Amino acid sequence: MNKNFTIMLRPDADESVVAEIFDWREYRAVEEIIKTSALPLLDVGAHIGIFSLYAAALNPALRIYALEPEDDNFALLKNNIAANGIKNIKVFKNALAGKSGKRELILEPDSINHHLSPEEGAGENAGRLKVQAFSAGEFFAGNDILGIGLMKMDIEGGEYEVFEGMAPGDFAKVGNVILEYHNYNGRHYKELEKLLRQQGFSVQIFPSKFEKDMGFLLARNKRG
Repeated sequence: MNKNFTIMLRPDADESVVAEIFDWREYRAVEEIIKTSALPLLDVGAHIGIFSLYAAALNPALRIYALEPEDDNFALLKNNIAANGIKNIKVFKNALAGKSGKRELILEPDSINHHLSPEEGAGENAGRLKVQAFSAGEFFAGNDILGIGLMKMDIEGGEYEVFEGMAPGDFAKVGNVILEYHNYNGRHYKELEKLLRQQGFSVQIFPSKFEKDMGFLLARNKRG
């Protein structure tokens, strides 16, 4: 990939994301999908925009919807897109969830680990931020999205409720999924695998070499 970007970074966490995406190419399994997609890409948990920039470099004509609910991350997301003059990325200061409504985002010291509170009273020692969340179906409808070529998701365990809140018609609009799964709080990636297979997707699992409770899941819609 012969593309230079101007990227505003904070030490450590942001730098690690750049290394994961551009140097280690953790998303190489979907590079060809991105390069050839005529349908938009949905970047859920866009953080400061590194994956969106990566996708834009692979396919400059690709329409990208980037969702990031946390204030500081969102500010850097906007700045990084503007600094590189990219016009085809539309940003949303929102979260994706099982249903639409106001939610609490638990703020962790590491900017890549913020996550939606599963219930009131959870994470009592963490900072909290009220955010607007949308279900996938309402986000699609609100933005006149008829199809998504790739749905990328990195939302620290929120992937379970997002998929459980999707109707069959929502799944039918998604061509491919790549997500970082998290086994936590009694949830396991096999639940996601089963649900996606029931909705007509083939599924591949790539366990992390570093963390036993994390990895990547790649799903392709066989009905599309």
